[in-house]
Amino acid sequence: MPLPLSYNTVRQTPQYRRAQFWCAVAVAISVFPLIWMGGLVTTYGVGMSVPDWPNSYGYNMFLYPPSRWVGGIFYEHTHRLLGTLSGFLSVALVAFAWAPSRIRKLRSLIGNFTLAMFALMALSLAIKAYLIKSGYADYEFRKWYSHIYVFFGSLGLFGLVFWLGRHREERRWVRWLTIIQLIGIIIQGTLGGLRVTEVNTTLAIIHGCFAHAFFCTTAFTALVMSKWWIRSDQTVRTIDARSGRLALYLSAFTVLLIFGQLIAGALMRHNGAGLAIPDLPLAYGKVLPPMDETGLDAANAMRVWDPYHLPPTTLTAIWMHYSHRVGAVLVSLSIIILAFQVFRNLRQSPPITILVTLLCLMLVSQFTLGVLTVYLQKPADITSLHVAIGALTAMVAGLATAVIGRQYALHGTRLSAVSRDTLSQQPGYVVTA
Repeated sequence: MPLPLSYNTVRQTPQYRRAQFWCAVAVAISVFPLIWMGGLVTTYGVGMSVPDWPNSYGYNMFLYPPSRWVGGIFYEHTHRLLGTLSGFLSVALVAFAWAPSRIRKLRSLIGNFTLAMFALMALSLAIKAYLIKSGYADYEFRKWYSHIYVFFGSLGLFGLVFWLGRHREERRWVRWLTIIQLIGIIIQGTLGGLRVTEVNTTLAIIHGCFAHAFFCTTAFTALVMSKWWIRSDQTVRTIDARSGRLALYLSAFTVLLIFGQLIAGALMRHNGAGLAIPDLPLAYGKVLPPMDETGLDAANAMRVWDPYHLPPTTLTAIWMHYSHRVGAVLVSLSIIILAFQVFRNLRQSPPITILVTLLCLMLVSQFTLGVLTVYLQKPADITSLHVAIGALTAMVAGLATAVIGRQYALHGTRLSAVSRDTLSQQPGYVVTA
């Protein structure tokens, strides 16, 4: 008689939803250029190029004339538009996951609402055209009136994606994950806006760090909606509790170290400490940077001469920079140890080995970009790419943790002798020591 399998063995397989999966992928993809552009905004120091929010110099953000996207405005305004795209895609993902239109009455109601919103948008545009033609609409009135038809058009787009959602995600926790993701992008957008209106550097740091966490969340959402995740219970796996748990702990620890490194990098960037130590691999020719005012004076004297020509710095900035370097060493060691464990004991799992290989490549890329950032004195493109690859590194490490947990931790829990013998008789499972 077959054993009634527990949560850690075989589950009822949910259905793979292609539209949900690709929408989740689109959200994750949209976040990466958003982080990269945010890095450019910080590197160029143009975070206040558009001083109002949510408008752009009084215009509705979506209707700000492209002819005015010049200088720092281009980077800041493009960053805002990319954030809006990620937000809309997050709304669409919620619509596809919860699928209110699967109910016939709701589908009809949502459809009518969508048509009404688009009709109101068209009516608003017609009224604007009439007022302009009649000479009643001046420049300021046009900027104010644009909010009306953009509002109706936005509601129409939201209604459209909810009308298209017909197939509900069976897993409740995944549905709520999409809600958490939507709340995350709302918080992120609000932090970005408050950073502008309050002119607050601390909010800018939180905004940057939260972006990395949101990116990892979007990638995880796409992973759990993928065909591989859903059908992984139907594949043969080896249950090796010891190796699986060790790899899971190592990968989770690596994720924490990477996030700590990202926070240190954000503190360094927003406090102008990116070149507080201008030489590599030493710090002003020594293993440890200056620790007192005498050492600081010597360091500042070195900064003004060839090849640096840099302004004076502070001890706080120097140690902020140095902590980022120490974090880089710790992250590197953690990734190397994780890779050794995976390639030695878990190489029978292609998804895990692929992700860990990518993680190693990210490490090499980050190290190279970090060195170039210092040696070339923070060129904007390399510095921003360094920030973006850092986000990718955190994302890949997070996915590796999730995949290891999926293949080993959930199926490699401590098993009694009886449960091990019985489980080995179930199809698709191979139990090892």
